[in-house]
Amino acid sequence: MKRYGSEIPPLYDLSKITSFVAYYTSEKDVFSTRALTDETFKEVSGPTYLCEMSHFHHLDVAIGKTFKYILPDVCDLIDSLSGYADDTKMRSGGCPANIRRFG
Repeated sequence: MKRYGSEIPPLYDLSKITSFVAYYTSEKDVFSTRALTDETFKEVSGPTYLCEMSHFHHLDVAIGKTFKYILPDVCDLIDSLSGYADDTKMRSGGCPANIRRFG
């Protein structure tokens, strides 16, 4: 409360985020909506990557057995950003078909 003068901190200006942000989203996510993801996606000023997984739930990525379908995409994305691979993955604008198929 001392810092913000309120129990709730102010909203962060997402346009200040200039680093790369990857979004893995799903319509079945109980913690967020696709509309909110789209709104956030537009506000970030840095490069972005969006992967829509049609049937995944929020925790599937972290603890679900379907994580094995997402991990290769995440690894490719990190390689693309770190210079271990070209930046094709980062510029692709979407996730591979196998994530959509298993999602």
